[in-house]
Order: sequence, then structure tokens, then C-alpha cells
Amino acid sequence: MSTVKAQYEVYPYPARDPADEAKRLITGSPSVLMEMDHYLWDGARDWAAGTRVLVAGGGTGDGLIQLAVMLRAAKVQHDIT
Repeated sequence: MSTVKAQYEVYPYPARDPADEAKRLITGSPSVLMEMDHYLWDGARDWAAGTRVLVAGGGTGDGLIQLAVMLRAAKVQHDIT
């Protein structure tokens, strides 16, 4: 196992407890749709027009889970894991 991989498995960033997922949605920046709309599209994003998302890396997966919950009606086009 690589040293970097071992480090992130022992000390995930951001720090987290997977048991928290059963109790609440773990949220964080920049995966909040209103925040993305404000900073990336100056509040003009039409979310009803469809959205394409690429999650590169993924880290702890919290950001991906947060986006998936917010975009429940989305379809998975490609999964290259």
C-alpha cells in the first residue's frame, strides 16, 4: 500500500465518522447547489435545464453523496471507476 493511500485511510480528509451518514447528510463546500449557482453562474443557473457533473477523485465521497441527494432525479451516464 502506498504511503499516501495509507495516510488518507487512517486520517481521511475531511475528518469524518461514517456512522454519521445514517443520521444526517454530511454537507460541505462547494457541493451546495445554491453556493455553486452563486459563485459559478452569478445566480443565473437554470437547474431545470439539466446538469452534468464530473466528480474527479472523490476523496471521502461526502461531496458526491451530497450532490447525489440534491440531484436525486439525475441519471448516471458514465461510471469509470
